[in-house]
Amino acid sequence: MLTQQTASRSSSREDLARILTGVHYPVTAEDLMVLALRRRTPSEVLWQLNQLPYDRRFTSASDVAGYLDAVAVAAPTLGRN
Repeated sequence: MLTQQTASRSSSREDLARILTGVHYPVTAEDLMVLALRRRTPSEVLWQLNQLPYDRRFTSASDVAGYLDAVAVAAPTLGRN
């Protein structure tokens, strides 16, 4: 059985994948944020994109996802017991 947290994470992953589809790399975090706003991306994904460093150019969707995965593992989870 999926928990709400797991379902939310899965939905967020799908939204992120949708944003990264069709992007012409390399891109900056700002480029991705502008694209996400144009595509009316859910706030949870916008929050994730906001974690990207603005001084780095990403070369692929897997580069973006890998960075976000590393940030998620390193950051403590707020509001969870």
